[in-house]
Amino acid sequence: MIDQFIQITSPFGIKPIKSIIAAPFSATTIELIVPDTNATALYINDIVKTVDASDSNGNEFGIEYCTRATAADPIRGIVVDFKVIHEYENSVYRSASTRRIVRVCQDPFLLCQARINAVILSTDVNRFIDIDTGLGNTSTGISSIQLDYATINDHGGQFRITKILDIVNTTDNKYTVVECVIQKHEFLEGVVSSGDLFDRIGTTIVPHNAGDDLAMGTGDISGTDGNFTGDVNVDGKLTVDGMIDPTAILLTPQAVDPGVVAGGFYYDSVAGQFLFKDASGFNKLTYTGTTTVTVGGIAAGTTLTNDPVISTLDKILRPYILPSFTAFAITGVSTLEAGQEITGSKNFTWTISDPTHAVPNSINIDDITNVISLVTGHSLASPASVNFSGYPGGGLKYNIPASNIWRVLATNTDVPAASFFKLYTANWYWLLHYGTSTNTSLTETQIKALASSLLTPTTARTYSFAAGGYKYICANEDLPLLTTFKDSSTMLDVPFEAAVTVSVTNAYSIVSNYKVYRSTNIMGAAISIIAS
Repeated sequence: MIDQFIQITSPFGIKPIKSIIAAPFSATTIELIVPDTNATALYINDIVKTVDASDSNGNEFGIEYCTRATAADPIRGIVVDFKVIHEYENSVYRSASTRRIVRVCQDPFLLCQARINAVILSTDVNRFIDIDTGLGNTSTGISSIQLDYATINDHGGQFRITKILDIVNTTDNKYTVVECVIQKHEFLEGVVSSGDLFDRIGTTIVPHNAGDDLAMGTGDISGTDGNFTGDVNVDGKLTVDGMIDPTAILLTPQAVDPGVVAGGFYYDSVAGQFLFKDASGFNKLTYTGTTTVTVGGIAAGTTLTNDPVISTLDKILRPYILPSFTAFAITGVSTLEAGQEITGSKNFTWTISDPTHAVPNSINIDDITNVISLVTGHSLASPASVNFSGYPGGGLKYNIPASNIWRVLATNTDVPAASFFKLYTANWYWLLHYGTSTNTSLTETQIKALASSLLTPTTARTYSFAAGGYKYICANEDLPLLTTFKDSSTMLDVPFEAAVTVSVTNAYSIVSNYKVYRSTNIMGAAISIIAS
């Protein structure tokens, strides 16, 4: 699983992370034209919609036009890049009223990260939400849109919240960082004819008013998937032209034949068994014949000879299940300090949900970041040992904060066979030191001797200090600067001196500058300080 850290000190638009159908979303990137008649600037992580448009040059490229999407608009995709054709064009963002070609990820099954402009509750997960308005940063080129809590509802929206990643709830800042999926995509939008009985939410059709009965009459919703939560009662006859794929069938036992026609069946409460009717009458418990269509786990053309009913139902209700990786990791490798090197032999471990449905000796392991094949044709049994001395330089390390991604891949036994995979990410961070000292300033040695330290990509957090002495926080200068310090119990400001810079050499001989933050006063009691 990819777990990417993102700066949340300000909105960052809608950031694509991966496809929820396990395909690289980069494969779905297309080029669209933003016409010079459009007066709204465009930034990385903005969402766009396709439009019928024209501009001063005409469409000599023969590709679609797009503009920045607003709240409630169906979404075509997320801006990931701007194509530079002329040297004078800005590569960071697209200025208003300029004609540009943008690269857009149009995968309708994207998992994204975004910021909501309020603190939400755990009960808001799986609810729907739209974007708010916002421009972007002309220096970084990153969008400033975020999700608008005022639009959150149980009915429908542009995005669906799937997970809460972080909550900031202070006097000055109140927002939530979440994972979300696109719920209103142009590829999945359709028109449903039956008055206003149904609403489309992504690929799902739900009743227009929750709890209302559905009196469809002869309404046609052909070509549209339907999902219903709760019971569906049909007083008349239910005719299905396609297939039924149930997880269970519940029949009300009948003491006498309820009027079953040839080809039907019912559960006889007297005999305690199913009765199947053909042209010659009722047959019991077995079936003989060749199937003409695929139903559940029984493929079309399968010949059944005196097949027990229970066995037939088992094949229908328990079809082939695609295997997947439920875990993938490197033993002893998780979060590392900048300059720390992975050396020697390491075990790559994995778990497969159903190994019986995976092809033997099909395990491959690759370093995605460095484009290196590490293991090929390994057995399905975990682990596989990899000697990192085979990496350039005899090991793998990063001297600054970075991430490295590995992939395990195998082949299933389905027809046709297909690959399935899982990713693992290791992160390198700076070591942050904090604790108490009676010294009015700290040397490099004293910084590293403070009581607590942690590997982290950020400085904003709650720090717990023991009683006595000044309270020190020492963070690498690459990390966000701290400007606010509050007592967690009273939310009153804790005075801190202006940060000073001290050169620090870490345990792996990496020299960098640290910002040293010190409380103005010695504090006799233990305290927890919220720093941001």
